[in-house]
Amino acid sequence: MSFNEIESAISNLDTSQQQQLLNDLPRLIKMKQESFLLLKVSEPSFEFWENTEDAIYDNL
Repeated sequence: MSFNEIESAISNLDTSQQQQLLNDLPRLIKMKQESFLLLKVSEPSFEFWENTEDAIYDNL
């Protein structure tokens, strides 16, 4: 399966299935738990980007 086919298949999932995939993705790509936890710990550092002034860039 090509990357484009995978991308298309994900796009065709409903929202709840996409959310489940997002939750399962670290395990599916065999991400080390340490790496995943570091990402989660760093998330609050980027909250300043959640504002209405730059919302236009959210979908890029």
